[in-house]
Amino acid sequence: MARYARKGDGEPLLRVERPSSPSSQSTAHVISACFNDLLARKPLDAKEINNMIVSRKGESEYHDRYVESLKEVNDKYEHRIENLKALEQHLLQAKAKALAAEEKIIATRAETFSHIGMIGLPQEQCLLSQFLNEDLLAQYDLLIPSQYHPKIHLPQSPPKKTYPNYLKPTVTFNMHATVPIDVQQLACANDNSQSRLETQLRKDCIAEAENRTMKSQGRVGSVPTARSSNRRASTATSTGQLKTLKQPSCTDPANANNQSDRSSFFVAEPHEILFTNYQAGKTYELSLVLRNVSTTSQQLRIVPPHTSYFSICIDHFPNAEGFIAPGMHCSYKVRFTPESLADYDDHIKVVMHTGASMSVPLKGMRPAPILSRIAEHLDIRCLLTRLSLAHEIAAFKDDKVGEENFFSEGSSETEGNLEHPVIIFDPTNPGQPVFKTAIMENFSNVDVQFQWRFYRPRTELLPSSQSQSGGSQELLPVSSTIESKCSAFSVKPQHGTCKARERKIFVFSFLSDKAGEYEDLAHLLVFNIPELCLKASLIKGAQLLSNGQFSAISIQLHGCNEYYALEFTPSVISILEGVPFGAEVRKQFKISNPNNSIVEYSWNSYTDNVMGRVTVDPFSGSIVPGSVIHCELVIAGMQEGLILTNLLCSIKHCDIPLPLHIEIYIQPAVICADVPSLDFGLIPLGYSRALQLPIRSETTAALQYELRQKFINSLDKDYMDCACLSFAAPRGELQPYGKVSVTVECKPEEIGRLRSQLEILVGQKAVRCLEVRAEVQRPIVHLQNCLVHEPRAYIQTEVVKEVVLINETLIPTQFTWSSQLLGQSSKYCELQISPPTGRIGSHESLSLSLTAKWSTEGVHPEAIATCIIQGMEKPLFLCISAEVFGISVHYSVNDGTTESQSLCLDFGSNNPLRKASTMFLKVNNTSAIQTSLSLHVIHFPASKPPTPPTAKQMPDYPTPRKNKQLLHRTVNISDSASRSKNQITSDCISALLREGRGACFFIDTASAELLPFESKTIAITAYSDMWGEYKDELICEVKGRAPVSIPIKYEATGCPVVFQTTASAGQTILRFGIHSVDSSPLHRVLKLKNSSPFEIRIDWKMFNNIQDDNKMLDLIQFCGNPFPRQQIGQHVATGEGQQSLSDDNSTDCQLSFRVILKPHEGIQADDPFKIYPQQMLLPAHGQGVVNIAFHPTMAALHNLCEEIVSYALGYFSIDQQTNNMAHRPTGYDMEPLRINILAGITRPMLTLESDDEDDLHFIYPASVFIQDKQLVKRIEKTHHFVLKNSGMSETSFQIQNESKGHFSVTSASCKQKKNLFCLKANESIAVTVLFSLSLVDLKDKCRCNKEVCFTERIIAVFSNGFKQAFELSIKMAVPTLVLSPTNVEFGTVFLGRTCESVVLLSNNTLSDALWSLCIPPEFQCVLSANSNSGIVVSQQKSGNETIQFKFSPSSESIYKCVAFLHNEITGEIHQINISGTGSANEKFSDTWQCI
Repeated sequence: MARYARKGDGEPLLRVERPSSPSSQSTAHVISACFNDLLARKPLDAKEINNMIVSRKGESEYHDRYVESLKEVNDKYEHRIENLKALEQHLLQAKAKALAAEEKIIATRAETFSHIGMIGLPQEQCLLSQFLNEDLLAQYDLLIPSQYHPKIHLPQSPPKKTYPNYLKPTVTFNMHATVPIDVQQLACANDNSQSRLETQLRKDCIAEAENRTMKSQGRVGSVPTARSSNRRASTATSTGQLKTLKQPSCTDPANANNQSDRSSFFVAEPHEILFTNYQAGKTYELSLVLRNVSTTSQQLRIVPPHTSYFSICIDHFPNAEGFIAPGMHCSYKVRFTPESLADYDDHIKVVMHTGASMSVPLKGMRPAPILSRIAEHLDIRCLLTRLSLAHEIAAFKDDKVGEENFFSEGSSETEGNLEHPVIIFDPTNPGQPVFKTAIMENFSNVDVQFQWRFYRPRTELLPSSQSQSGGSQELLPVSSTIESKCSAFSVKPQHGTCKARERKIFVFSFLSDKAGEYEDLAHLLVFNIPELCLKASLIKGAQLLSNGQFSAISIQLHGCNEYYALEFTPSVISILEGVPFGAEVRKQFKISNPNNSIVEYSWNSYTDNVMGRVTVDPFSGSIVPGSVIHCELVIAGMQEGLILTNLLCSIKHCDIPLPLHIEIYIQPAVICADVPSLDFGLIPLGYSRALQLPIRSETTAALQYELRQKFINSLDKDYMDCACLSFAAPRGELQPYGKVSVTVECKPEEIGRLRSQLEILVGQKAVRCLEVRAEVQRPIVHLQNCLVHEPRAYIQTEVVKEVVLINETLIPTQFTWSSQLLGQSSKYCELQISPPTGRIGSHESLSLSLTAKWSTEGVHPEAIATCIIQGMEKPLFLCISAEVFGISVHYSVNDGTTESQSLCLDFGSNNPLRKASTMFLKVNNTSAIQTSLSLHVIHFPASKPPTPPTAKQMPDYPTPRKNKQLLHRTVNISDSASRSKNQITSDCISALLREGRGACFFIDTASAELLPFESKTIAITAYSDMWGEYKDELICEVKGRAPVSIPIKYEATGCPVVFQTTASAGQTILRFGIHSVDSSPLHRVLKLKNSSPFEIRIDWKMFNNIQDDNKMLDLIQFCGNPFPRQQIGQHVATGEGQQSLSDDNSTDCQLSFRVILKPHEGIQADDPFKIYPQQMLLPAHGQGVVNIAFHPTMAALHNLCEEIVSYALGYFSIDQQTNNMAHRPTGYDMEPLRINILAGITRPMLTLESDDEDDLHFIYPASVFIQDKQLVKRIEKTHHFVLKNSGMSETSFQIQNESKGHFSVTSASCKQKKNLFCLKANESIAVTVLFSLSLVDLKDKCRCNKEVCFTERIIAVFSNGFKQAFELSIKMAVPTLVLSPTNVEFGTVFLGRTCESVVLLSNNTLSDALWSLCIPPEFQCVLSANSNSGIVVSQQKSGNETIQFKFSPSSESIYKCVAFLHNEITGEIHQINISGTGSANEKFSDTWQCI
C-alpha cells in the first residue's frame, strides 16, 4: 500500500498536449496519460540503486519501503537477465553441437565416397532440433521444433550397407542395359524400406487426423457413434491413398522426381470440416489451418466451395508477400449456413504454385428430427367432448384406428392418454404467469353446465390391464381427495355452460410468488347430466370425487418456479489502483438476464460517514429475458482506505438479494505544501520566529485539516526535539483546489539543533509531513590569534597586522575596541585597530587591520588591547610584541636570468663589438628606513649620451598599415630626425665611446632614493669598439653607510675591420666563377674599413684546400714578433696609398721563442691565387684596399681538381697600447680576418638526350620480326638524339663507336674543322643512331632467356685528348608458350562419331608468339585441328588461344600419336600426346564430347 501513500509527492506530472493536427502521429500524450509521472522521472541505474540500499538509515519509513520495493524489482530484473543469458548460452551450445554432428556426417560420407562433393547433392537435414531443450524454449514462448517438424519415431532395423542415391539405376539405364545383381537387390531393399516408411507415416498421420477430427466435432456437437465410426473408416480409406505426409527432407532424392502427388507441401488441420447439430437459417463457423511441412517457402491459392451453403475467408496469414515459411501456417474461417436439416457435402480445393493441389472435404450432418404424436381430440365418453392443447405442439394422426394419443416435444410436455392428459408449463419465475390453451368440444346434443376445480390427489394412477396391453387407461375411484383452495393454477372460464356441438377454449395459467415445483389435478365437474348417461360413463371408468361430485375429465398440471438469477460482468469489481479522494468515479459493469421472464431490480447503496459512498446508476429498472443492460458504479471516497463490501441487488418476487462484491481503494487526500520544509534558521535563545506555511488542496472535495507537531525519538545527541511550535489557525477547511496560508511560530527554550516534524492531518490521518529545523544559540566570539608578534620592526615605521574575530555561532553581535593599552611596553607603542567597532555576522571570520609603531629600538615584550563583545560576559585581550631594528642594505648581481654567487660584475668573454652587454645590480633596502644611493666607475666611464629626439623629431617610419602606400617621403640623411632606429642606436654608441678608450660602462641610474624595503635593479651596460680584456670598479655609496666597491670584468671579441662591399666583419666570400683551362688572369679589389679608435696593421697569407689532405694539425714556430713591421725600403699599404717606412723601433724588445699548434685547414701557396700587398696599415676610423689575382692554369686543374676552394688570412697587430687596465691580443692570439675564395676550372662536357624524352635504354618485343604472319630475317630501328655542349666554352670533338656492333651513327648536322665537330657553349646538334639486328642473332641469345639485352657505347673524343662515352642498350622481350593440357585423351569413341578436345595456348610475356602445328601424316585421316598456325598475342591483350582437335575413328583400334607445336621466333618445340580408341559398341553412341 506504500505506492498509494506516496503518489503525488514527487515532481509534477508530465502533461504533453494533444497534437493539434489530425495528421500528427505523435503518441506522447497517450503515453503521458498512461504512465503519469513515471515518464518524467529519470531512470535509476544499478550504481544508484546499490548506493540507496547501502545508505538507508531507517529515519523515514516511506524511504525504507521505497528502497525495499526498489530492491525487489532490481533483484527480479537481475534474475530475468540471468535466465536470458542462460537461454542464449543454451542456444549457442546447441548450434555448436549440431554443426559438429553435421560435419561428422559429411566427413563420414566423404571417406566412403570420395567424389561426393562433385555431384552437388542437397544439404543434409539440420540436426539443431535434436539438441534443443523444448521445455526451456516453451517457458519463453519461443517456437519449438515439434510445432513445425513433428517427431516421427520409426521402428529401427538392423544396419544395412547403403549406397548413395546417385549410384542407383535410372529408368533409361534399365531400358538400355543390364543391371548388376547387387544393384538390383539394393534397389529392392530401398523400395521395401521406402514402402514401410510410407506405410508407417500414413498410419501415424491418419491417427493424428482422426484425433483432430474428433476435437473439431466436439466443439460443434455430438454425432451418433455408428455414423462417426463409418465416417472415420471412409476418411482413413481416402487418406491412406495420399502421400501428403512425407516431407521432402525425408524423401529419397531418386524417388522424389517420381512422385505424382505433390500435395505433401501442406497438411490440413483438421483434414475434414464437419458441422453437426445445426438448425436451419443459422450460421456456424469452424477454423481450417494449412501448415507448410516442406523445407522451402510455398505459395497457395484457395478455390472456394461450389455450393452457396459453404463459404471461406482468410483469418491469419504469416506475411503480406503470400509466402508461408517452413513450419508456419495460415488459417481460414469456414462458414456454414444451412437452409434445412438435410445433409450437405462440398469441398475446398487448395492449389500450390507448383501446380499441385489438395482437397479438404466440407460436410454437414446431423440426426434426423423426432416428432411426438399428440391426440387432437379427448373423448369424454358419453359427453363426446374432445380436448386439445395448443402451445408449441405439433399434432398429427396416427395410423392406428380408434386410438388418439398426446405427444410432446422436448421437456415442455410429457406423455399422457385420453383419460389423464397432462399440461406441463414452461419454467418461469416467481410472480410471472405462464399460460396454456385447451380446446373442448361437446359432441352431444345436450347443453352441459361445467365448473373447474383443483385438487391435490392422494391416490395413484393405477393402470389397468388394458393400458398395459395397449388399450385405454382407466382410473379407479379414490376414496379421499383434498381440494386445493389456494392453487397456483387457474383456468378461464372457471364455470359456465357448453352448448351442444360447441367448441370451448380454456386458458390455463400458472402463477406463484414462491420458487418450487407445483402439481395439481384440474377436474371438470359437470352438472344436469341425465342419469342414463351418468351410469354409462361410470361403467367406462369415470371418476367420482370424494364429495360425491362427478368429474367428467381430470387434467394433471405441472409447473416449476425457478429462482431469479442475474449475471454481473465483471462478477467482482476491483479498483485497487486507487480512486482519488473526494472525486466521484464511475465504473461501468453489465447485467444480463438469463431468466425466461422480465426481472425488476433495485440496488442498495453503501454509505459510510468515514469512508464514503458507493451507489449504482440506474438505481432500479427491469431487464427483459436474454438482454444486457449497462450500469455504472458511482464511488465517492471520503477517506483513504479499502472499501470491501457487497452491494445487494433486490429482485421483485425474490426474497434473497443478489450480492455484487466490490473492492475499492480510496487514495489519500492530496494536500501539497509549497515549501519542502520549515526552516526557522537561527533563533537566539529567548526569542521567537514565525513563518508562513502555504498549503493547497489537490482534490475535488472540501477538506477539514489540522496541524500538529510530531516529535521524533532520535538517538542522535546532536539534535533536540521539544514542544516549541504554535499555530495561528491549527484547524480549518480547504475548499476544492483551494489555498490557505497558516502562520507557524517557533519559540525554543533550549540551546541546540532543533529537528522536529509538522503533520497535516485530514480526518485524523496524516497526509503530509514536513521537516522542521531551527538553530538555537547564544553569541560566542574569540580571536583567531591572541598574540601578535613582529620579529623585525623599525624605528618610527608602522607595522600593519591582521587580527581576525571569529563568531562560532549563527547569531550576529557587536564588538568595540578600547583605546587604552595595557602592559609594560604600552608607553613606547602607538596602536590603532580599524574599524574600532562594528558588527560580526553568523559564523563569520572578520578581519581587522592593526597598525603599530614604536619610538625606540630594542625588544618590546607586550602591549595589550581590550575588545568588548555584546552578549558575552568577559572581554577579549590581544597582546602585541616586537623587536625594533635600524637601517640595512644588501647588494646582489645578476645577468637578467640567474643571480651570481659572488659580488662581481662579470660580463663574460664573448661580447661582440658595438653591441650592448648588460648586467644588473640589485640594491635591496632590508630596513623600513628611507635613504639615498649613488653609483660611478673609475677607469672606463661612458661619455654623456646624446639627448634623445622628441616625438616630433622622430622619423615617421611606415607602419604595416601604411605599407600599402606606394610613395613615401624621401629620407634625408643629413637630417637627424630622418634617421632609422639602427642609425640612432649606432650614433648613441659612438657618442658613448667618443673618448677613444675602446670600451665604456654606462649606468642607467647613477643616483636614486631607496624607499623602505625597496629593491632597485640598476642596469650597467658595457659598449666597446675595440677587442680586448677590460677591468674596472663600480663604487656604490649609500647615505649612512660606507661605500662599497664592486669589481667589473669585460672581454670584447670581434673584428673592427669590415669589408666595405659586404659590410661584414671577420670574413667574406669572393667568387671568381668557372673558367676554362689556360684562360686569362682575373683580378678583384676589396675595400676594408677600420671602425676602432686605434691603428691596425694587417699581414696577409694565402692558403689552398686540397681534397685528399690528411694533415690534421699545423705546427707554427717563431721567435719574437711573428708579424714585425716591414724593413726600410719595403712598401706597405696605408689608407692614403703606398709609402716607404723606416724601422722606428728604437727600443730593443726581449725576444721569446713560441710554438703554436693549430688545426690544419689548407696549404699556404700563391698559385692560382695571389694577394698583395701582404702587409697593410689601417688608420683609426680609416680605410684600405687589397688586391687578389686568379690564374686558371693546367697545373692548378691537376693539383686542385675542377672546383678550387682557397682562403686568405689577415693577422692583426697593434703597435701602441696605452691603458694598463686593457689587454689586447695580436697575431696568432687573435682570430684573423678571413677571405674565402671560390673558383672553377672546367673541362669539355657533352650530353646526349633522346628526342622522345626516353632514356638511352629501349625495350622492343621480339614480335617485331613478325610481318604479315611471317618472320623477317633482319630488322632496323632508327633513333634520334640531341648532343649538347654543357661546358662554358667552345669545344671540338669526334664521334666513334667502341666496337663494331648493332649501333651506328648515321648522320650529324654541325660545322666541322679538320674532321671535328665544333660546338659553342650550350649549343646542340641532332644525331641519328641506327640499330640493326638479325633473327639469327636473336635466336642465339634467347635459347635460355626470356629477355635479351644488347648494349654498346658511343665515344666522343675531344681535341685536347679527353674522351666521353655514351651507353646505349635495347632489351628484346622473347615470347614463351604454355600448353594446357599436354596430353589429350579422347577415350572410347563410337565409329562414325566425332569427338572434340581443346588445348589452351597461353602467352605470359610482353611479345606476341608465332606458332605452327605438325600432325603426323598417318593420323591426319582420323585426327584434325581447327588451325595449323597462328599468333598468340601478349598478356597485355589477352594472352590465350585455343586449338580444337577432332577425332573421328574409322576402325576398332587404339590410336596414339604425338603432335609438335613450334615457336617460330625462339625455335622452341612442344609435344602434345594424343590418344583415342574406336569402338562399335552402341553404348558409346551417345558420347559427344571427351571427358
